[in-house]
Amino acid sequence: MPRRPFLSLACGLLVACGGMMGSREGPQDAATDDRMFVDAGRFNPDAGWTQCTSPSGLAVCGGDAHCSASAPECPQCGFSIGSGSGGSSTGPLDVCVTEAWAAFGASACDEGCVDGSICVAEFDVDRSAFGCAPFDLGVLFAKNGGSDRVRYADMGAWSGQPLPIPSTCPTIAGVQVCGGDCAPCSGAERCTGRSPLHPYSFCVPKNTGGACSVGKGCQTGVGCFTYTVEAPVQALANTRGMCLPADLCKSAATGLPGGGTCSM
Repeated sequence: MPRRPFLSLACGLLVACGGMMGSREGPQDAATDDRMFVDAGRFNPDAGWTQCTSPSGLAVCGGDAHCSASAPECPQCGFSIGSGSGGSSTGPLDVCVTEAWAAFGASACDEGCVDGSICVAEFDVDRSAFGCAPFDLGVLFAKNGGSDRVRYADMGAWSGQPLPIPSTCPTIAGVQVCGGDCAPCSGAERCTGRSPLHPYSFCVPKNTGGACSVGKGCQTGVGCFTYTVEAPVQALANTRGMCLPADLCKSAATGLPGGGTCSM
């Protein structure tokens, strides 16, 4: 599966991959409760949104509404999702490299997006990698004709439904749930997966072992975990799994609310 260097593509415009970029682990791993990004059901569609921008400082360019690629809120169009070589107001829908986008930190969805994130395809869902993105970006893509390129963190179909906020933290053998008010993961782990179909994120190693598809892509003795999602998009989800330690993979597949599959 092709993967483009999300982080390096954003470097050079804002900073030389220094402080402005922040942690690639995103807002939660930075231990901030007052996140600058809409997530976890706190989305307010009437609070400071425009057709092309979000209150958190994200912006898009191009698309159905021809969002400006040269407006002050869009210092660079098409640097890390979409064309990758500089987009335009009349071109395909793309993300603007704003300070908010750079601060989010770039990573690939097959590494497990941090709790509260979603996934956005660079070009289209069939031929490109998915990058982790704030919930806001999914809203902006949907507003501008790009909802087909948006998925929740479990690769479920985008509906615009806010992420559930866990009020309980069930005990699941072999799996630590996280997100919401649940206990955080260890420093060597990432909290990932919360979505409308999977109300709890769970802790996975930060080095997941790479991308995989059902039945292939992982080392011997390591499982490929894929989420159970809506039938029309299950085939895509089956090609966007993550390699996990065998015991964790099997436990998540059988015990995680919402379900999944572990193939060895």
